[in-house]
Amino acid sequence: MISYKKKRNKTIIKVGFSFYVAFLVLILVFSESGYIKLKKIQNINNQLEYEINSTIKIIEKLEFEKNRLEQDLVYIEKIARSEFKMAKKGEKVFTIISKRGNN
Repeated sequence: MISYKKKRNKTIIKVGFSFYVAFLVLILVFSESGYIKLKKIQNINNQLEYEINSTIKIIEKLEFEKNRLEQDLVYIEKIARSEFKMAKKGEKVFTIISKRGNN
């Protein structure tokens, strides 16, 4: 009879411990500060880091372009001629028009 009570007590302890562990796992996984929330936040963080790095690259390109426009006279002339159709005094600018009317 004593061994039956010991087995029963051990079984109750095991079941109770199992419920306790299951409860803790559920809390850790599904709570507001749980694992799923952590993964979502990490995913958002990775996306933001990618956007930041992309923006930094764009800024670097724009700063390089700005420096060229401030200092490189040949580049300034190239931009003035190609984008703004400017010419030096005495130069003639010819625009070729295709038969379809497209420039």
